[in-house]
Amino acid sequence: MATSDATEVAMSYNNIGAFCQLQDDYKNALLQHHKSLEIKLLVYGQKHPLVAETYHNIGTVYMEQARAKKHSINTENPSRARSGCTDRTIRM
Repeated sequence: MATSDATEVAMSYNNIGAFCQLQDDYKNALLQHHKSLEIKLLVYGQKHPLVAETYHNIGTVYMEQARAKKHSINTENPSRARSGCTDRTIRM
């Protein structure tokens, strides 16, 4: 595969990953971003800004996935959302 073709394929994987992320399909988003990363590492090497951008995209997916998981736990069991709170009376 020619370098320009490879970079276009990597960009397509990245775009598909971004779309999956918007659809809250984190598993497929990560899969697509990792495919993009593999190609970019081969074409550009480890220290290229586009490789860094892809690592950033992967990190963003993990952050959103963690937020979504935390949100689903709190909505399934609202008492867990308040687990750090107690009904203590403030005394002055």
